[in-house]
Amino acid sequence: MFEPIRWFHPLFDALFGFDIPFTYRWRLFLLQPISVMTCAMKWVPWMFSRRYSSIQIPLRHRPGQSVRAIVFLPLGGSKSTLETSGALRPLHLDFHGGGFIGGNPEHDAEFCSALSDELGAVVVSATYHFAPRYTFPVANEDAQDVAAFLTENAERLWKADPRILTVSGFSAGGNLALGVAQGLAGTDSVSYTHLRA
Repeated sequence: MFEPIRWFHPLFDALFGFDIPFTYRWRLFLLQPISVMTCAMKWVPWMFSRRYSSIQIPLRHRPGQSVRAIVFLPLGGSKSTLETSGALRPLHLDFHGGGFIGGNPEHDAEFCSALSDELGAVVVSATYHFAPRYTFPVANEDAQDVAAFLTENAERLWKADPRILTVSGFSAGGNLALGVAQGLAGTDSVSYTHLRA
C-alpha cells in the first residue's frame, strides 16, 4: 500500500467508522490535518533516499492482514569485517510512536539509519494497527507477530542473527517494545541474556 494513503485513516474512520462512537469520530475528523502534517514531515525527507526497503509483514493474529515495516541495512563498506568473516549481523526492531492512533515507520528513520550504520545491524522499523478502530490488544499482537516473523526469517532474508535481538520504541512504540521483550524473554527463539528493551 502506498504509505500516504494510511495518513488518512483518521478521516476514513471519522466518515465511515459507524461502529466507533460519534464522540470519537468528530475528534478524528479534527485530527486529520495534524496527522497528515506530522506524517509528511517525517516521510518526505526519506521519500527519495532509497536508504531502506519497505516490506509487508504478515500477521498471525489476523490472517490475511499485514503491517508495513522498513528495513535498514548497513551501508556497503561500513562493517566489512562482518561480511568477510561470514558472521551474522545484529538484529534490531523498532516501533514508532504516535499515541497508538497514528504515525509511520519513517518517524524513527533517522535513529534507525544511524543505528544500522554505527553497529552494522539490520534495523527493522515497523508499524501497527491504530486506535480507535483497533483497540487493545491489537497493537500489542501486531508487535508480537512482527517479532515472531523476524525471529523466523531474519537470517534467511538479511543474514541477521535472530537470537540476538534488541528492541526499541519511542512513546507508544516503547510500550510495544517492552511487550515484545517480555513476550520473547521466555521463548527458545531469543536468549534472555541478549534481549534488551
